[in-house]
Amino acid sequence: HSLLATRVVARVNAILGSGLSLRDVFDHPTIAGLAEIIIEGSSVSTIPALQIGDLPRPANLPASFGQQALW
Repeated sequence: HSLLATRVVARVNAILGSGLSLRDVFDHPTIAGLAEIIIEGSSVSTIPALQIGDLPRPANLPASFGQQALW
């Protein structure tokens, strides 16, 4: 939905310094399509790839709202 798409655009633009727009997300709904748009608009030919293991992760993860409701 549009609120989540807005968050995606803001995060991608903040991390990659791209000029991705909300319209781009809805016109190209796949990761591959968005990657092409970002690379075409980028002055740098390569964008560093993030791996899941590269992200910091706390030792104890908090329970989600749904998990808390079950307890």
